[in-house]
Amino acid sequence: MELGYPDGKMTSVFISSVIGGMESMREAAEAACSALDIEVVRSEDFVASPSSPRAACLSGVAKADGMILLMGERYGSIQLSGMSATEEEFEEAVRLGKHVFVFVTSNTREDRQQAFLEAVGRWDGGRTFKDCLGQVELQKEVTRSLLHWKSSPEAPELDERVQSALGQVVPEIRRGQFVQCGPWLALSWVPVQPVRMREEFFFEELPRILGDLLVTGPYRLLDQRADIKTSGNGLEISTGAAVGKTLLAARFGLGGSLAIGAEIPADEKGLSNSPTDALFFLKPSDAAFMLGRLFEFTRAVLDRTDRDCSAPTGRMQCALALLGMRHFADPFREGGGIPMKTNAPESEPPILVPEKPEAVVRSRLVAKGELVETYIKRLERSSRG
Repeated sequence: MELGYPDGKMTSVFISSVIGGMESMREAAEAACSALDIEVVRSEDFVASPSSPRAACLSGVAKADGMILLMGERYGSIQLSGMSATEEEFEEAVRLGKHVFVFVTSNTREDRQQAFLEAVGRWDGGRTFKDCLGQVELQKEVTRSLLHWKSSPEAPELDERVQSALGQVVPEIRRGQFVQCGPWLALSWVPVQPVRMREEFFFEELPRILGDLLVTGPYRLLDQRADIKTSGNGLEISTGAAVGKTLLAARFGLGGSLAIGAEIPADEKGLSNSPTDALFFLKPSDAAFMLGRLFEFTRAVLDRTDRDCSAPTGRMQCALALLGMRHFADPFREGGGIPMKTNAPESEPPILVPEKPEAVVRSRLVAKGELVETYIKRLERSSRG
């Protein structure tokens, strides 16, 4: 039995390839889409416009929900970018986090086309492709792929799941109660395309895989084994509140959704007179380090549960919560810091970054990089607000 999530709706795809010599294959792909009531966006159908062909095509990529990339023998003419128009369209789809279906329609390829195919299908962050040498086979495989794709829920439904899961891994703050925990960072990820897993794998093998990932590798989050148990909706992970141990909570759901939260080791300054009102100074670098680890853990889990990268894009949101009665230091102290309002746990919910879930390409989930920097900057702006 395979596990996934319920039917949703996807509505349009952009067909990308060279035109000359690929007419019959493009028609086969278009026929598969039409049979499934999926709108096709392709250059043959563009009307006269003052926009350049390049601008029109890249706009078509942006407006479509996904892309069908047909890779035949020819690479195509080199444009000013140094790439063919087809490769430019593919790069734009990747940049925008579009779902890309790749079909190879020829056993022979020009050298530049072979290099393009190798880049598209690279092991780390690439796309799995399907060989389809005839129109009938191509139409069948496009139909099969799109039927799977149409089972993905729409963004509002996904966002609701992201936020619901995020709330489950941020400890609840009750007025008048002291929670012995430092700042808490959480991440929630729901793949746009559901990850389909055998029930036996999910409930029997996955708990061991998750347990190993938490305590091994450069992205490890714990020094000790966590308790992993099954529930009606998936797997739950938690650690005890032992002194000196990292606190963590996580949930892994059907279809590949993941939510994980952990305490950020805080730099205690001991500047408060009250024993229940410790003062902590949260450096952006500390938050970035933890966020990077959460990114790497999420990506490592996906690499093991979705080996063919059928779910390259997900909706994601993060949250920073100030727990217990702890305050944060003045942001103008030497070294800078993320300012937090005092007594925040008594009156304010966790800070969400971004304010609403957003699409994130799975390959960008790395410990150090633009995505981490962007989220930390958003966190600092939100906390100052």
